[in-house]
Amino acid sequence: MYKTFLSTVLTIAALFLLFSCSGDPESTKSESSSSSTSSSSSSSTSSTSSGGVAATQCEQNSLYGTKLRRMTRDEYRWTLNDLFNIEIDEEIDALWPEEAKVHGFRNSVDGLVVGDEQIRAFYELAESASAALASQENWFEAFASCNDFSENCSNTFFERLSLITLRRPLDDTTRASLANLFQTAENEGLPFSKAAELVFQSLLQHPSFLYRLEFPLDGSTSDNITEFDLAARLAFFLWSAAPDPALLDLAAQGKLRQNLDAEIERMLDDSRALRGSQDFYAQWLQLSEVTGQLATKRVLANAMVDEALKFVATLSWDEPQAISNLFSKVNKPLSPQMAEHYGVTTNASEVPGRPGLLGLAAVAVTSGGGEEPSLVQRALYIYRNFLCRDVPDPPEGVESVLDPVGPGLSERQSSQQRLDASACAQCHAAFDPLGYALDALDGEGRIRNTDRFDNPVFDHGEITIDGEVWSFNSLSDLAKTLSESEQFKQCFAEKIIQHTISRHVESEQDLCHAKQIAEQVEDGHYTDYLRAVMKSDWFGLKQGAEVTP
Repeated sequence: MYKTFLSTVLTIAALFLLFSCSGDPESTKSESSSSSTSSSSSSSTSSTSSGGVAATQCEQNSLYGTKLRRMTRDEYRWTLNDLFNIEIDEEIDALWPEEAKVHGFRNSVDGLVVGDEQIRAFYELAESASAALASQENWFEAFASCNDFSENCSNTFFERLSLITLRRPLDDTTRASLANLFQTAENEGLPFSKAAELVFQSLLQHPSFLYRLEFPLDGSTSDNITEFDLAARLAFFLWSAAPDPALLDLAAQGKLRQNLDAEIERMLDDSRALRGSQDFYAQWLQLSEVTGQLATKRVLANAMVDEALKFVATLSWDEPQAISNLFSKVNKPLSPQMAEHYGVTTNASEVPGRPGLLGLAAVAVTSGGGEEPSLVQRALYIYRNFLCRDVPDPPEGVESVLDPVGPGLSERQSSQQRLDASACAQCHAAFDPLGYALDALDGEGRIRNTDRFDNPVFDHGEITIDGEVWSFNSLSDLAKTLSESEQFKQCFAEKIIQHTISRHVESEQDLCHAKQIAEQVEDGHYTDYLRAVMKSDWFGLKQGAEVTP
């Protein structure tokens, strides 16, 4: 009977804690929207650096226009594994609701809403995680110097466990809730170990664990966030998970900022940084779409995703190269499955006609949108993901699909139809040609010379990038054009920032900071972009704080 009673107490307490924070996911959306759409309070100017190069300066340095978002499925998974050696992947995959992608990213605050299904998942996963932790013999000894129900003993346990779990010192309200739970456990005759398990289960449903909350704990009027919140920003940015004890220990001593450079290098040297970068690349390139589109060919789909992630890992970590080499680097097969798929030997030094990202089968599958790839979808994939451009919806009264002029029309012929229609050409001329080069790959990323109707494939064209008309005669030519584009380098900075702040980069303020990062890094390595973001003025500022340069 006492188990049923405790379960009820725990559920009510957890739900109260979940919604006791100021604001909720829905209410903060409007704040995010107003921040991202208003440009009247931000502007950019240029000043000349000591080297004579005009550097972009942004008047408002805080980009954090969203105050509240919850952890993603992967952030939750990796946090449990990193901090407590808990693996409940099957339960997470079964219980966690599907996460929506907003502007290509799953960590966007607009997609991370919380409903009844998500609340139930939080509760059931907390039960599973606490049971998994309880299976580790005397796990609580890492946080408790004793194991009795005295106030001193329990408070020490609460403080140590809460610091790791909630990423900040324990507040009086939470302490009282945990003390009541401990008292109930003692009254029911439960041992200290069981009470500790229930406390852990409750903390996993606390808003400070589930959400990226930031608190002015010391009542300071400083524009800087607390060092505990800085630790969280660093960890979620680099590792896609909560901060480790080393970060929190520095924050507790008030020494994180003064040791920031050393901590950034320590974190970059940690294997979790590779995991965090894979999370970014997988979302940016939309690699989850591969397994969905090749559902009946799971082994091949997994090999494609693995090839893509290993390719970016090589250029970002194993053999660090300039970010432009994401397009100019020639691929080589990394598995027997992909070698067979490409029609080359496993030990081939490279795969001809497959330049960087554009040559990856995973990108061909994701961008094509199906077995019979769409030239428009592929063009928009490049336009949006690599050039950070988008197009408005068709004007009212304009048909978005034109009638074909005859059977067996090629994608190139359909494109020419659109370009010949003035109402369509206004938009399609800006991006359709980007799809011409990718038309040389079929729906599964194999090189082809004819389409499904035996029409010859023509992969040449011209496109305007950086205000200049570029001609290309192959996929490799287009890749070279993108690698030399300043627009791509700024776009890459925008995507890094979007992943950092969990919302679309679109206001003048946002774009100014992206330009600033791109100029600072020039054509540097991936980790140079990471360092530039973490050391930027806005990274450690409170929501909406302003600093005049």
